[in-house]
Amino acid sequence: QYNIKVITMSLGDSPAQYTPTTCPTILNILISQALQAGITVIASAGNDGALSGIAYPACAPGVLPVGSSYDANVGPQQWIPCADATTLADRLICFSNRQPDILFAPGASIISTVSQSYTCGSSLPFGYCEAAGTSFAAPHVAGAAALLLQQHPSLQPAQVALFLKQYGT
Repeated sequence: QYNIKVITMSLGDSPAQYTPTTCPTILNILISQALQAGITVIASAGNDGALSGIAYPACAPGVLPVGSSYDANVGPQQWIPCADATTLADRLICFSNRQPDILFAPGASIISTVSQSYTCGSSLPFGYCEAAGTSFAAPHVAGAAALLLQQHPSLQPAQVALFLKQYGT
């Protein structure tokens, strides 16, 4: 009815270090229904710094998980629970969960709008914050998927994921 082509999710549990074999199944039926309807499902991988596991629902079958990378050299960064002495474009951020077969997108120093009740302590104008996390990386991949589907509307979710993994930088 609404011609939805992409779902992006920024939710998960912490600490999140699931693998495909240990991934919970709470939303799997809904995710499967979305995939069968031709909707690409993208989810943030989590911010625990796990080197071999990601958050749920990013670990669910058919979901395209997204971790965080830098988009430029922004100088040394201190995060919870880690620090990056060097930051370069496409370098993975230390807090980003990871596993094989994951996409990475810019997820630090992202300027975002926030609700009026949220304060972030930055020097940006009211209503804006500079933030970081895989929740800020996943929308970049969702946008790329939407643009790809705009040009090739017959692509199925697995084809979208394959294309982004093969040709994304």
